[in-house]
Amino acid sequence: MEPISDHATKLESLRVMMAALGITSEELLSAPGATRITFGAFVATSVLPGLPKGSRTAWSTSIGTARRGLPLLCACLCPRCLDGFRGDSQWTPCACVKVGECTCAAYHLSDGPVDAESCLQHCLGFEDVEFAAITLSELEQLSHWAQLRAMKRTAARNRVRAAFGQAPFRYDGHAAVESLRSFLSRAYKLARGNNKTGVNYNLALDMRRFPRPKVQKRSYNDDKLEELWSALFTSRPASLFETGTLTVLRKPPQT
Repeated sequence: MEPISDHATKLESLRVMMAALGITSEELLSAPGATRITFGAFVATSVLPGLPKGSRTAWSTSIGTARRGLPLLCACLCPRCLDGFRGDSQWTPCACVKVGECTCAAYHLSDGPVDAESCLQHCLGFEDVEFAAITLSELEQLSHWAQLRAMKRTAARNRVRAAFGQAPFRYDGHAAVESLRSFLSRAYKLARGNNKTGVNYNLALDMRRFPRPKVQKRSYNDDKLEELWSALFTSRPASLFETGTLTVLRKPPQT
């Protein structure tokens, strides 16, 4: 690796030479033969072919978000938006998105990781963006949208559960951010080994991390224990208990 001072000297010499010739960086990049690898092209040709089936399945949502964005997702958590949201690619867009004019209240728009001023602000992907030109702030913004999508999906499910008197799910969307960060880190790692990308640092390593929740030990009360025994004895063949295969799980006799 060359010393930073030598590299800086070369860059300064190049800048002076380009200024003397009247050439801008934009003209240099757009010149015939100039290499410009987009994020989408690199993922399609260099990342996806080498991904194991398990990783491709686990990162499928993150891959789609990074490449295509979430064009139908708005940053509103009002009941009207949640009623038509399913969390997959088939959800019904917010009425504001359809009309093209946002009428959502400000407190609905500000409730979430995305700081939006209108339902018409959407998540853009990096499909046609030059890989080396992606910034850390853009990666963070994308992670905010991924987290919001996960939180919105859970909020929509909780509305259905509440209608049936069921307890709500608790979800903060951290797993969605971690999945996106893992996929991006994989892409950056491969891009660093390809001189044509212009990527020389893994920006995904600088993305925000969330602390892992501590494991909480909890004991079963009598009702939960009875529910556990009932599930074991009704879902397992009786022969397993008769032969002693599951002797350790045998329910103690009632006294």
